[in-house]
Amino acid sequence: MKDNDKTLPVGIERGKIISGGPGAYVVESYTRGGVQTRPIAAASEYVSECTCDGKSKYLYSAGDEVFYFMFPDGRGMILGKSK
Repeated sequence: MKDNDKTLPVGIERGKIISGGPGAYVVESYTRGGVQTRPIAAASEYVSECTCDGKSKYLYSAGDEVFYFMFPDGRGMILGKSK
């Protein structure tokens, strides 16, 4: 690493999923008003509970409030629901 390279800290934020589906979701930040992520993946994509038809339910959908992080290059990940 060069002396002039700086690493920016990344914090966990709260936000709301505004679009997307399995594999990638767009989150609008509550912490930084108006900021939206690029499509980001979720750490745990599926609920591990029986739906009685043998299929898994998706854990996230539009409107869900979540904890997430995003690096300065736009990459990030949803960590889980905040409620």
